[in-house]
Amino acid sequence: MQIDHERLSIPAVGPSSWLPPPSPTWIVQDGPVGVDGEKGVIRGYVAATAGNFASGRGRFDERSLEAALDLWREQPGGLSVHIEHGSTLPWFVGRAVRPRRSTAYRLDHRGRAHRVAAIRADLAIDASAAVSPVGDLRQYILTRAASDSGSLSSSLVLTVERRQEYEGAKYTPKRDAGGTALPLLWMPVALYGSDLVAMGDAVGDLLGRDGLVAYLRQKAAQRTEANRDHLQAIGHRLMHRRAMMRAQFGRPDSGLVNGGVDDSTIREIASELAKLPRAMLQQTWQTGATLEARRVNGSTTWRGCSTRDKVGIALGLAAAVFVDRLHVDDSASVTLHEFGHLFDNVAGVPSLTPEWLALWRADLAAGRIPDGNERTDAREWFGEAFACYFDSMTTRSRLSQPTRDYFQALAEKAEACIA
Repeated sequence: MQIDHERLSIPAVGPSSWLPPPSPTWIVQDGPVGVDGEKGVIRGYVAATAGNFASGRGRFDERSLEAALDLWREQPGGLSVHIEHGSTLPWFVGRAVRPRRSTAYRLDHRGRAHRVAAIRADLAIDASAAVSPVGDLRQYILTRAASDSGSLSSSLVLTVERRQEYEGAKYTPKRDAGGTALPLLWMPVALYGSDLVAMGDAVGDLLGRDGLVAYLRQKAAQRTEANRDHLQAIGHRLMHRRAMMRAQFGRPDSGLVNGGVDDSTIREIASELAKLPRAMLQQTWQTGATLEARRVNGSTTWRGCSTRDKVGIALGLAAAVFVDRLHVDDSASVTLHEFGHLFDNVAGVPSLTPEWLALWRADLAAGRIPDGNERTDAREWFGEAFACYFDSMTTRSRLSQPTRDYFQALAEKAEACIA
């Protein structure tokens, strides 16, 4: 039986059609649900629900949730919580404790609300989140959860067994009430974290108070059959739009910004970005990072940074490439170089870790680093080596074997974060 590492936040590819009601034994008296700003706790957030995933790639049932609860309770300190998958220490925000049985509401592909079995827990925001490299995440998360919990969701970080379940003696795959074969059942075998995400695969509203659910249910009870059909169509369109938003982050041009260049140039830059693994693109673009294509046109600064003798600049989650300077002899793609800096910032700045610094020093001693900023700045060598690795086999051959192995492992890690 295949065992894979899975994280439940990927672009949706199909509607959720199987959302089973909770069994009587699962419905228990729930604890408080809401935001305690004074103590820095989000109480009763939804960590997982039963039913098909929004992407259609799998499903949970009450047995899956029970297994997750057992694994969770084996960790006395609770599960670590990060913002989005793949973030490291700078984006750690707290720990999820007190997991418990509960229920929540989910919408199927017709916009109908279903009460389903769920796991709820309390998120205790860590004090370190208030002094993170990206600002006061503690106050931001508490305020956003209190004002609009529907704009946040959660996603488990876990290892699972995938099971195909059958019915009858002829090994016919189980089907839902509409006759559609159910996706593979996921049974958790290890649990690592419960991250905050924009859109989860097995969770909707972070607090299970989806305003759309209440809206559809109230209107459906008040209006005629024709109006009910109209509202269900609205719900379907909203869910489709949400699925399209998930899918767009894996496109090369999702974070591209046209700074006044022609469309053919944008297509060329997008084709360069298409050389990158989709997981890296998605992990970067979904943070709001951007890559601007523009001409210098006599300008001396970009966002307050000097453009003198530069073909590209990266500042935090924003980068720019100057298309009238892109053709640099004997260098890897400038576009990929600047994207490498973006990914470095998104992934927790691996270019400053002891592992990368050791590789940089080894490459420097071996004479593999050309003259330039890369010889004095490990982060610049990270961007250039990133571009060499993903640009072509020719440029990749310039790198040492340990450096090639490093970027292969980095790509595999990004895939594990998004898969």
